[in-house]
Amino acid sequence: MPSIDDDTRVEGPDSATEVLRRLRALSRISGRLPAIREENALLQEVVSGLARYYAERCTVRVFVTDSGGESSVGYIASRSRVEPMACAGIDALAPLHRDLFVMPLILEADAESRGTMLTAPLIDGTALLGLLLVEGDPDMPLGQYELETLAGVAAQSSMALQQLRSRGRMLEKRKMDRDFEVACRIQRSFLPQVPEKLPHFRIATRYQPAYHVGGDFYDVQPMSDGSLLATIGDVSGKGISGALLMARVTSELRRISNVVHDPAEILFALDAALAPQIADDGFVTAACARLDAARGTCTVANAGHVLPILRRSSGEVQFFPLPSGPPLAMDRAQSWSNDVLRMEQGDILLLMTDGVLDGLHTDEDQLGLRTLETLIASARPDVAEINARILEAVATRHSGLVDDITLVAIELCE
Repeated sequence: MPSIDDDTRVEGPDSATEVLRRLRALSRISGRLPAIREENALLQEVVSGLARYYAERCTVRVFVTDSGGESSVGYIASRSRVEPMACAGIDALAPLHRDLFVMPLILEADAESRGTMLTAPLIDGTALLGLLLVEGDPDMPLGQYELETLAGVAAQSSMALQQLRSRGRMLEKRKMDRDFEVACRIQRSFLPQVPEKLPHFRIATRYQPAYHVGGDFYDVQPMSDGSLLATIGDVSGKGISGALLMARVTSELRRISNVVHDPAEILFALDAALAPQIADDGFVTAACARLDAARGTCTVANAGHVLPILRRSSGEVQFFPLPSGPPLAMDRAQSWSNDVLRMEQGDILLLMTDGVLDGLHTDEDQLGLRTLETLIASARPDVAEINARILEAVATRHSGLVDDITLVAIELCE
């Protein structure tokens, strides 16, 4: 079993020439490590520098678990050559012995063939990243003096390794942030730029993904007959996967709504287009509404989405009564129906995604509907203010969004 032999001591180098040679070797290691910007190069420099320090009668090895903790890399220096070394890493150490290696050790020479071995840990905080090992020839004594030197180099190497990995994580984060910013700009380009005022309609939209990008979408299109077509939805999945599916859905939606204007028929056609493109466990919820100012009607079809809400000019809040149909891309045998309500000047249609209900959820109000109804009823009859008050109410309950939130508010006006 490995042990520390406190009585095994070898005096330091006994000649000025040898002292100078070793100091130069240590100085080279100390001077070069801070400038190295690649982990493998750092490990190679450490083993080659130690090989120079201990001279050719020693074999120097290093192995380090990679930054992901999934594999290990190693190098061996012997007779002035540095070569890659196959190694199993920290996991190869017996669990009972692993804790021994968090301290520098002297492993005594084998009586037959192996020389004295020194080990010193590479540590990040309390985590054992790897080991430096020096093995002398069977007839070459190694003691506390050499062990302390190895421990000092291991400490320098650990610090340099931590700095490299920290720098790598920082650069990777910057790259990811740039990628997310590009993805966010691309996704935003799929969302329409909706004017605040159209003939007979005032409109306000808000879109806030829980992450850089999200799976919510909406679309608002004026029709040639003066009516307005509004669609809102949510795709399964979050982040990049949700954003990619969202882009596909919005493209299909615009293609379909250019020729189909009935909400239920739009959902049917959208379902037919998406079903072959979405994985078996994927789906899309959506609500589609057509507001006809001339007829004073609001026609809605719902595919598993949050029920649309009408805020009457009187302040009364009314949910559309027709039960929701199934989400899109789940069952090709399904169809959807229209629900029609009268709409008068001053009435406001509210479309939203389920991030609102998730954000307003409490133990007393499981779905957040009572809170939402009270909030909408007490707000001024202004589409932008209603959206702002909903977002503010969610923000007061959570430090961050628990889900993507999208709001579309449309008022019928003169």
